[in-house]
Amino acid sequence: MTIIRRRTISRGITIAACAALGSTVVACSSDSTPAAPGPSTVADNELLEQYGVGIPQELVNIAMLPYADNMMLSIGMANGWFEEVGIDVGPEKYVSISDEQQIPLLLSGDYDLTSVYGPNMVRNAQGAPSIKVFNFIDVTSGLAILAAPNSGKSSVSDLMDKGTSFEDAVSAVMDEMNGTRFASDDVGAHRSFLEAIYGIGNFSQEDFASVQVVDDSQMLILARGGQLDYAKPIGAVQTAELIEDGWYPVIGLQDLIENLPAGDPRAVSGLGHVGHSADEAWIEENHDTVLRVSSVAFRIVDAVLADIENGTTEALDTLVPVIESAASIDTSADALRIVFEEIGPFAAFEDQADWWVDTESPYYYKATYNEQIKSAQQAGVITDPDFDASDFIIADDIYAELVEYKEKYEALLPQAAGLSGDQATLTEIAATQYQNRNYLDAARILDAAVNGAPA
Repeated sequence: MTIIRRRTISRGITIAACAALGSTVVACSSDSTPAAPGPSTVADNELLEQYGVGIPQELVNIAMLPYADNMMLSIGMANGWFEEVGIDVGPEKYVSISDEQQIPLLLSGDYDLTSVYGPNMVRNAQGAPSIKVFNFIDVTSGLAILAAPNSGKSSVSDLMDKGTSFEDAVSAVMDEMNGTRFASDDVGAHRSFLEAIYGIGNFSQEDFASVQVVDDSQMLILARGGQLDYAKPIGAVQTAELIEDGWYPVIGLQDLIENLPAGDPRAVSGLGHVGHSADEAWIEENHDTVLRVSSVAFRIVDAVLADIENGTTEALDTLVPVIESAASIDTSADALRIVFEEIGPFAAFEDQADWWVDTESPYYYKATYNEQIKSAQQAGVITDPDFDASDFIIADDIYAELVEYKEKYEALLPQAAGLSGDQATLTEIAATQYQNRNYLDAARILDAAVNGAPA
């Protein structure tokens, strides 16, 4: 089987000068000694090397933005999952950087890869054309207006479950807001969300009895003091805190995404994904490493989804101290579970076909980002009239390549039945890598078990 390689990335003009960094990089680790590559920690790597399928040990310098879903790679760091695919994380584990530092630090080579928020890349894509997004792990679709506990306010989803049409459900929910007290943030994408639901529901913000535009900390004080009927925080953790207090969503971005046409600007203007990015030169030189990093990311998603499904906190417990230190907040594994289940849901590897393969899906990446690019072009942020989401997102090709390795492993599996000796051991190693979403090495190792001989 021929393995797909990602599209050739045309080299853009390198930015002549990066913005000066205005703040110090924050690290949660107290170990200030840079990590250095050492002997491979991959199990049975000596045997793998005998058969020409050893997993090389690579040092990868990783930084993350100080938000819960952006810090997810820390779960893999805490559990040693990077080491299991031959990656030493440097220069320290759990390094947090600000949004403003992300692009300059990648361009300067201080870090090999960072976490990234999709809409931010729209803003930065033309100015930093060499930075590419190579995977997504979640979709931030939990933007919503919450109603006070025990208020009895209707929600769009409940009304639609009873047979009400989408438009009528939105109108009914908005009608109940007439004469009530509302608090909101003042974020641009969030204003677009409000304008969308006001338009669908034939509602005006003036129909509220009072509207307060405040930060999340003040909003929580007002909400807990009984001074609000509805609230729309900006932060996922703060939204989760209100949900834990009994507040509940009555209308949200998810309602728009599921009920408006794919790519409708009323829905996708507020939609964003969290993933990981690197400079194209580093990606080209470290292609297999990119696949292995992505495998760890998908393994982390599986662990978080298992916590959500089982009501456990095994993976989330390792994230709590990291996000608390990076973002200077107090949170809990239970609050993070709410964030990842209701506000920024993760997508398992198989489910990501909706993002990368199914062009009719409302979650297809071009439906989201080409609409945001259009808005950026209208605002003069992007001046290239032919700019496309594929100019800065290559995750669709990375995903397709991982699918092919997965299929290659599965096609070889019947031939591995009944093997013995080294071949049986190789088959077991391959099965472990496959289970851990490392489809690259699973396919390589199983191929050696079935067809190979010691080098």
